[in-house]
Amino acid sequence: MVAEEKAKRYMKRNTKGDASETGLIRFITPVLMAEYGGPIEKGDMENALEQIRADNPILRDQDDNTEYAIPFNSNIKFNLLIRDMNVAQRNPQTAKDNITVFVKGAPEKILKRVSKVLARDPLGKIIEEPYDEIQEFETEAANSRFGLMGERVLAFARAELDPALFKKGQKFDTKTWADWEPNNKSYTADIPGWFPMHGLTLVGLVSLNDPPRPKVDVSVDLCR
Repeated sequence: MVAEEKAKRYMKRNTKGDASETGLIRFITPVLMAEYGGPIEKGDMENALEQIRADNPILRDQDDNTEYAIPFNSNIKFNLLIRDMNVAQRNPQTAKDNITVFVKGAPEKILKRVSKVLARDPLGKIIEEPYDEIQEFETEAANSRFGLMGERVLAFARAELDPALFKKGQKFDTKTWADWEPNNKSYTADIPGWFPMHGLTLVGLVSLNDPPRPKVDVSVDLCR
């Protein structure tokens, strides 16, 4: 069954996740660049996302082999992954080999955790800038504009961890993070498994068309 799914065009594949996850996969697959993964230079974009995941796996606890991840739930309204970013094997000229925390979720939950934002300089190079009042205003305006269009908006942020402080074999506490995170927003060696969940870099917003679900008209009639 897995082979049959891989043989399908990415638009026709079944995905593990909700409608938002499916939409994101179908959006990002054809626009991935060879720099970030996938044998796109050979004309095959179908499995580019799968290649990126293989190159940059989610780190796991060496004791129980569980992924370092925080799953989405309706209370926190975001999910988080800690990945081993093997960027060096894709582009040696801009080689990095670090650990990166990725967060995705509702803008009102993500934006209050960011202090920087990705932008382009006059030469078109992607750089990090402070998430100042101007950036905040423009981001909130975009979020409101998409929301008024009836679209679902997600915010994406990341934190590239300092390799001098964070090693790939160490533990990251993604299980009891809610106990220490609210009062420990900056680095502290006193908390085993601490990792940053504030001071993140905003990668951007994505809006998705969120059409009514099948038979929603029947439900509305019943409510009436």
